[in-house]
Amino acid sequence: MDQLEINILSPENDDLRHIENLARATGDINGLSPVDIDVLAVAIGTGGDIATDDHRVQNVAESAGIPWIPVIGKGISEKWDWVRKCRGCGRTWPNDSNIVSDECSDCGSEIRLVRK
Repeated sequence: MDQLEINILSPENDDLRHIENLARATGDINGLSPVDIDVLAVAIGTGGDIATDDHRVQNVAESAGIPWIPVIGKGISEKWDWVRKCRGCGRTWPNDSNIVSDECSDCGSEIRLVRK
């Protein structure tokens, strides 16, 4: 690795928490892998850019002010915020709620992630 001049970086805990909080606020947290979160946290900690076609990573990067570029696709054109919403009764839950079921406790219908 030294001959290739590759640096392996690990994110700082404060940067991880910051990214996790942003991802919760946008509603993207459940669609991000631990590696996605690490990459975003390293980018925010180092001031680096991200190259990705993952729209959730792009959305959180946009919210964090991290520069990003798409690899193959066009990338996102605007930042989205997400909420969990019942398909039956329309009840919504905040992004930071700890809903463990995909079934509405009020009417029994499916809970889906939708754009705010």
